[in-house]
Amino acid sequence: MKKIVLAAIVLLMNAAVLAQSVTIRFEGTNNSNGDPLYYAAEVDGTIYYSYNADLSQNSRVRQLETKNLNWGNHKLNVYQINENATVNTNVDVPVYTNNFQLRNGYDMTIAIRRNGQVAFTEKKSNNSTVGTGTIGTAMSTTDFDKLYQSTQSKWSQTSKYNAVKAAFSNKAYYFTTEQAGQLITLVTSETRRLELTKLVYPRVTDPANFSDVVDLFNSTANKQNIEQFIQANNRGTTVTESYTNRTPMSDAEFTKLQNKASLHFRQSSTVKDIKDALNNKNNYFTIGQIRALLSMVSLESDKLAIAKLAYHRATNPNNFDQLFDMFSSQTSVDNLNSYIKSTRS
Repeated sequence: MKKIVLAAIVLLMNAAVLAQSVTIRFEGTNNSNGDPLYYAAEVDGTIYYSYNADLSQNSRVRQLETKNLNWGNHKLNVYQINENATVNTNVDVPVYTNNFQLRNGYDMTIAIRRNGQVAFTEKKSNNSTVGTGTIGTAMSTTDFDKLYQSTQSKWSQTSKYNAVKAAFSNKAYYFTTEQAGQLITLVTSETRRLELTKLVYPRVTDPANFSDVVDLFNSTANKQNIEQFIQANNRGTTVTESYTNRTPMSDAEFTKLQNKASLHFRQSSTVKDIKDALNNKNNYFTIGQIRALLSMVSLESDKLAIAKLAYHRATNPNNFDQLFDMFSSQTSVDNLNSYIKSTRS
């Protein structure tokens, strides 16, 4: 009897060790017309619905997490559905089908874009043997609600700012990215938001999701500032290379490049100007700048070629998957994703 119990315990321990975290992100609950879009993700026969997922701080992303998947190959089907509808796998046709692999020590994020495109991103697991620093436990929902309501009730913006700053400076407090974002949105000044965002970063329990805070800013300069800050203070991506020496092209120079490339009658001439800039080893570009360049190109094959060049000139290639929504074809997304995984930036 003792042997049976011991064997069962060993099996349970092995299952816990083999299991990896998979986060499914439904990115963009609205399409360009503002109409809701709903998706279902089927992983190895288990179906996860976007309308059941938790709404993140920016109100455009719903996500859920499962820790029931073991290392190895898994099957993913994505279905576009109506609100509160369920999937009949015998009848419904998926808009996307693919296999993915979970590796030992790495968690997976599956991002389902608003157009049905899918991107896979690996992050080193917090439970892996490679240390990423001590991470505390996030503030409980009850305690956070009290803090949020207390801060929200303050009359002046200065008082709210001081309250949030005090909370983020408290070494006993830890926050999820979503909790931090909710507190930051109580402060309207982008300059102060930028300060608070940098202050809280060491106190977040899910640094892999911290890039979500970029959506809290309207200013392109502030978005770029945060992207560079996260990249320079990286706490958990699988890429170990440092890109802090990559200084992006100035706004003035980038505007000149855009103006020059846009003056051509032929699209091929526009593409040539962009490629020439990307082939210049002295030039680096933020993700936002690369997005602007891609938006000037209409042909999908040209976009893909430019994106591959741009990957090597990006100031933060760790976030390059944010550009996948620039492509209308899933084949192009898969092609670029494969290129990124197999090529050093």
